[in-house]
Amino acid sequence: ATKSPGGDEYGLLTYLGFDRQERQKNNDIEMVPYLFSKKLYMDDNRDVRYELDPETKKPTTTPVRDYVFVDTIDVVLPHVDDTQAAPVVPNENVRNLKFSFIGKDNQLLVEIDETAAKLNHRNIYVTVRDVEDRNGNTMASPQTACFYVTNSSLEWVVNRLDYTMKYGTGEDEDQELSLPFYNNGATAHTYTIENCPRWLTLSKYGDVIAPQNMDYVDAKVNKDLNIGTYNEIIYLTDENGITEPFYLNLTIEGEQPDWASSVDRNLLQNSMNIIGQVYLYDELDTDARDIVGAFDDKNVCHGFANISHDVQTGETALYLTVFDNQTSGRELNFRLWQYSTGRELVLTPKDSIKFAKDAMLGTDTPVRFDGGEAFVQNFSLKEGWNWVSFNLNSPQLKDVNKLLNSISWNDNDVLTDMTSDTLLIYKSGRWLGSGSTENMAISPKKAYAIKVKEACTFPIGGTIVKEASDRTVELKQGWNAIGYTPITNLTVETALSDYYDQAETGDVIKSHTEFAYFIKAGNVGRWRGNLQYMKPGEGYMMLRKSAKDASFTYPFYDPNSNFREDWSTSPSRNVAQLSLNTMSVSAAVEGITPQEGDKVVAYTADGEVVGEAVIMPATESQEDEPLYMSIGGEKHAAVRFAIAREGKIVASTPKAMTFSANAVVGSPDEPTVLNFEEGATTGLNFVLDGYEEGTWYTTSGIMLAKKPTRPGIYVFNGRKVVIK
Repeated sequence: ATKSPGGDEYGLLTYLGFDRQERQKNNDIEMVPYLFSKKLYMDDNRDVRYELDPETKKPTTTPVRDYVFVDTIDVVLPHVDDTQAAPVVPNENVRNLKFSFIGKDNQLLVEIDETAAKLNHRNIYVTVRDVEDRNGNTMASPQTACFYVTNSSLEWVVNRLDYTMKYGTGEDEDQELSLPFYNNGATAHTYTIENCPRWLTLSKYGDVIAPQNMDYVDAKVNKDLNIGTYNEIIYLTDENGITEPFYLNLTIEGEQPDWASSVDRNLLQNSMNIIGQVYLYDELDTDARDIVGAFDDKNVCHGFANISHDVQTGETALYLTVFDNQTSGRELNFRLWQYSTGRELVLTPKDSIKFAKDAMLGTDTPVRFDGGEAFVQNFSLKEGWNWVSFNLNSPQLKDVNKLLNSISWNDNDVLTDMTSDTLLIYKSGRWLGSGSTENMAISPKKAYAIKVKEACTFPIGGTIVKEASDRTVELKQGWNAIGYTPITNLTVETALSDYYDQAETGDVIKSHTEFAYFIKAGNVGRWRGNLQYMKPGEGYMMLRKSAKDASFTYPFYDPNSNFREDWSTSPSRNVAQLSLNTMSVSAAVEGITPQEGDKVVAYTADGEVVGEAVIMPATESQEDEPLYMSIGGEKHAAVRFAIAREGKIVASTPKAMTFSANAVVGSPDEPTVLNFEEGATTGLNFVLDGYEEGTWYTTSGIMLAKKPTRPGIYVFNGRKVVIK
């Protein structure tokens, strides 16, 4: 990873020498390659081939190379700067080291006079020749010894970690990774930790460690890191440039779908068996962690089974039992949950399969199931409002009635187009609209809001959005409800890289619970806020300040690329999601010294909590960021703020803020100030869910087992509380 190929390695496809760092549209600093591939072509004698002169047809002095850039050399050359180099050292053998020696009797001490960083983790070959004995006779033949050099005072306690965590839990305290190291030298050393991936946040990136002492860093994985396996090398480097590598192998697992846990007991009356094999992109699926399920047209699971793979024999098969309360006739659909990506793929059997009691399919020739191009997007809808986008091409999107007919809904469930007044309400088994729904189509470019009475899973099958026109979003001045078409989580900078040149200070992108604010310092712009990743299936609102219309195109990633995606949209619940509209607040906390774990909560006059955010104290390794909070609401209302600490309210703001839908209060550079008065909790007649520690009583003095749900007046921890 740090050695430059010589260019003549056998089987090398291509090599681009990175000679310049340039700032990209998304504000990242990236290495820009030299304009020619450094792959060298050899003739039959393994000699370098040279280009032929077009007139004389004789070899020139220019080696045959690949020209990988579309632009002409005149366009590319200005981007090449030989004075800058990437952090890659030449792949060379260090020969003829400077040394000194001294001999005594039959012992020889050789001192190598080279820098420690040059020799660390290298094999040193020492050859001794022409040594005379006491009679003047030289050695009969040279003697060679090999030594492996480890001369670093700083060492990791363990230099390798294989770790697995669930998607979305990376920033939990119980998922923190501790990386210890020690100084076995006799002097103090100043160290830095380098090559840390962007998705890994360390508690510190440098410090001084005393001799014969131990230190450590805590590492947190971003909760939005995509499902997949990540192999990274982190370097512990001292002030002399001596480096010790740490090998981190991280696996992010997705949650198994609910349908892979059990089959409805009412379906267990009859069964049939299927023996098959699953092919993804024409390759046999051998991952025993993958799960195949059989479904009816209402997406009810009738059976599931893991892929069976025998490592010793190499045999792979699927043994699937399907259940039904009918004896025959029900047509079955199949899909696969892929462990390595967390996606659900649509499987297509060679011939359609209908349920038949006691049938046995695939005994002679296994039933072949093919998949790869079609996927299932699962919306895990939470109680209340959900902002969603449909990032796939599907015939279901052209007919909203067919789209919504895939699951059972509850009365007063709502679907609305956030860019218009179109509103659909579910009543008595039908979707009723404010206008005609016959020709209503769903667009992947738009965001929609769905309100449900009960949490449910809403699946939709389709293919990836590929065409640039289908990935291009139009923007007007003001708020725009936009969809998200990529199939993988991307940082805001990467997802909106095409919008970079059109963005202005004050532009805002927000999800239902998080937001990011665009700021410019000089000619450099960046997105700041708690919205770090944009995700498939989520809907977004974008505020454009400029009066000029604009458009941008999302990047496209093939499902077979190295990017991992998570198609199951199941964000952690936030109180702001109970409302359709949100207000974005960037704030600075004053009047109280925050402690680790303190949370700021926003509440209305009747005690309803409408927003919350954890205060992140500033550290030496991180810049002081304001508090970012999304506050939910439906109408203008007074909102106050309180600080919760270990289950108690310790401070509140005497002044109220007025909620207004889609308002943007404060900015990362000029946050609004929340002045807290410590101990000013008089009149707070609410208790925060998840923070209550105490006993509930009725006004008659009867102790209750838990927090009451029936409206009324109760006593909690010695004070009256109104439950509405």
